[in-house]
Amino acid sequence: MTARKPTVILSLSVLTLAALAAPAPPGFAQAMARTSATAGDPPPDDGTAVEDPEDTLADLTFVNGVRVVFSHSPSSQDYGLLQKGHGERNAPVVPVPLDSMLDAYLAATPRNLPIPRLLLDEPRDDSVPPPDLQGRTVTASPVVARELAVPASASRVSTAAQTPTCYSGYFWHPDWSDSAIPGRAPKSYYSADFGGKARYTNSFVYNCTPAGSPSYLYARHRIYYRNAFGNYVKQFDSQVPPDDWEVKTKGSVMRYRMAAYSDGWNSDPNCGGGTCKYHREGFFGS
Repeated sequence: MTARKPTVILSLSVLTLAALAAPAPPGFAQAMARTSATAGDPPPDDGTAVEDPEDTLADLTFVNGVRVVFSHSPSSQDYGLLQKGHGERNAPVVPVPLDSMLDAYLAATPRNLPIPRLLLDEPRDDSVPPPDLQGRTVTASPVVARELAVPASASRVSTAAQTPTCYSGYFWHPDWSDSAIPGRAPKSYYSADFGGKARYTNSFVYNCTPAGSPSYLYARHRIYYRNAFGNYVKQFDSQVPPDDWEVKTKGSVMRYRMAAYSDGWNSDPNCGGGTCKYHREGFFGS
């Protein structure tokens, strides 16, 4: 990953642009060929999985405590949107599914905030630039902003415009939705089982383990895509702390995709007297 200096002003750094265009490291294709998976196989968790690193395009925090990160993976040319919050105290601010990452950014941010240049490069179904783009500056460096007002579009985020819970659905029409129960076994979901290739993987996890529990009682959340070699490449790997939730959208290009879930208590139903549990939910598509 290329380190970049955060800024919120127009900046077209030659070094930054060169780093974004840099080719994959030597041996990348050979590494991909060593890892293979097919639908039904467990995701590779032994450290041999090929990874598709993300560069941060924007790191935003809203007054309700929700953190939103827009990202881009140079190797795959996929984009990412991560939303993170705490328990039942706040809710995501960006509605999912997305029309595009650019539209999501424009709807979530004030007009005085610059737009990450790479968001303009994501393929769109509509070739006409969105009207909200007019008059806004563009930057090649990551945008960092704090204490942003919650956008009006946030009222469309969940099925009832409410904070996430461990027992109610988050997405309108999920392909899978596993409510929190003690002893939930690890599980992987493949887009091949839900219509084939998909533009995005959309995944939600809420770790219902009580606040203040040890940090190793996490809910693990991963997203992969299948490359031309037939191997699943890991694009996202997160450990959701106790009493936290996160929503991750990853993609842009039509690909075979996979979401995988596990936990830090090895699915032990007796962990915490049955309080160690998490909700997982998601869908493939736009």
